[in-house]
Formats: sequence, structure tokens, C-alpha cells
Amino acid sequence: AEFIPELRGSLELNDYPTHDDEKESWSLMVGVRGHLFVIESDFHLGYDEMCYNAIGAGTEYALGAMFTSNESGQL
Repeated sequence: AEFIPELRGSLELNDYPTHDDEKESWSLMVGVRGHLFVIESDFHLGYDEMCYNAIGAGTEYALGAMFTSNESGQL
């Protein structure tokens, strides 16, 4: 429950863009106890039930590759 406020404070302290700066957007993926969470630049916290996830420019390709690997038992 304290992670997001700590993250926000750390980013602001180090001059990283926050949701107030609409020119910059970013995503951060965090793994906690076998679960993947995605935090967006507006500090939206996302969670998916799948055992894999991806962020960035190649998200669709990475998710497709992991879906195929997971269906064939390779993941």
C-alpha cells in the first residue's frame, strides 16, 4: 500500500516526469511474489491474471510470443 507514494516521491525527488507533465509518459513493471503489476506515468496500477506481461514499443509482439510459448507449454 505504500509502494506508489514512495515511488512518486522518489521520482519527484529525482526530477523524473510525473502525471503533471503530459509530454512524458512511461510504464514500469514490478514483480511481487509471483505477480506482475504495471504502473503508468499517471500512477495507474494495472494487474493481469496471466503469468506474463510486457510493456514498451514491442508489447504486442512480446505478448504474442509469450502467448504462443505458454500455449505450447514452453513458458
